[in-house]
Amino acid sequence: ITTGFTGTEVLLFGAIEGEGDLVVVVSGPPQTAEVRRKESVVGIWLNNAQVSFENAPAYYQIMATREIGDWLPQTIRERHKIGVEFLRLTPSVELRPVESKAFTAAFIRNKERMGHYKLDEGKITKLGGRLFRTNVFFPANVPTGTYKVEVFLIRDGAVESAQTTPLYVSQIGIGADIYQ
Repeated sequence: ITTGFTGTEVLLFGAIEGEGDLVVVVSGPPQTAEVRRKESVVGIWLNNAQVSFENAPAYYQIMATREIGDWLPQTIRERHKIGVEFLRLTPSVELRPVESKAFTAAFIRNKERMGHYKLDEGKITKLGGRLFRTNVFFPANVPTGTYKVEVFLIRDGAVESAQTTPLYVSQIGIGADIYQ
């Protein structure tokens, strides 16, 4: 990331053996994120309640060869955290289940609005029999750190193979020098 960084697309490509559907999950780096609830007090909106989420992924994007809900069993999605509903987002304080659900939903909504959480079904393109490609978009406000790229080959409703690769996002140039 340089001082003029406005976001970028990264091409991800690979090869598979045999047939099957693909799911790519890009996530990271872990962060502590805060969510606040505003209330109107005498006509003025003020922050009232606040909840922190520890080790929440700062960025989370899923790409798949087709719509996940149609063919990928929920047990597989839950085990491999494929979908925002399966992320382990635990509030830092004890809350009633209704409040916990509301703060978690607000956190996810905020991340989606910033472009940090996305689901792009049908975005993986197969080329020939073995090759595939997809583009991962990183917005201008993406945090630096180590990201994890997980690729799953799914056959007959089961994970046939998986591979995890780190992706490093860092600052370079004068912006990095000033930051340090």
